[in-house]
Amino acid sequence: MPPKQDGKFSSPGLQRNAQGVPETVRLPSAGEMKDLEAAELVDLLQRYGVVASWDTMKADIMTKNAKLSKLTSKFTEAELEARAEQEADRELLGMCRRTQENYTTSMAVDGEESQLLIRLPEDYDPARICDNCADLAGTIGTMVEQEDVGLPGGDSCLGGDSCRCTLVAVD
Repeated sequence: MPPKQDGKFSSPGLQRNAQGVPETVRLPSAGEMKDLEAAELVDLLQRYGVVASWDTMKADIMTKNAKLSKLTSKFTEAELEARAEQEADRELLGMCRRTQENYTTSMAVDGEESQLLIRLPEDYDPARICDNCADLAGTIGTMVEQEDVGLPGGDSCLGGDSCRCTLVAVD
């Protein structure tokens, strides 16, 4: 059951209209998320509890870049800021992919432990699929069995959360 706020149920999939009536809000597809502005993506992912604030993410990346610059070469503040923006965008897109994939999988499984799932990559272009995902493409099994071989994303993909694979229910 969703948590309560001020005596009212709250859920990332519910939004209240001007009259205070809850309405269902559909999670955007990965393609729709890709077209959102960075601030809109952050708002969406914060609503689902996936990501920290945009400023926090940028600050974390700036700290990482500052440490890296000490090991390699000296970057200007502008270069560090540009790198932080680029890394934040990349991390955010990865989180969006995982959020959409996890949502799609949970809807397909719908609490049924015996539901079979097949792992499918977005495409089979060797430039866009890692060796691990190519090997796992077409793997069929329950959620537990898919977890054992590694779920799409950082659990199995060499590209981490940039993985373009998804689990689809087998009828």
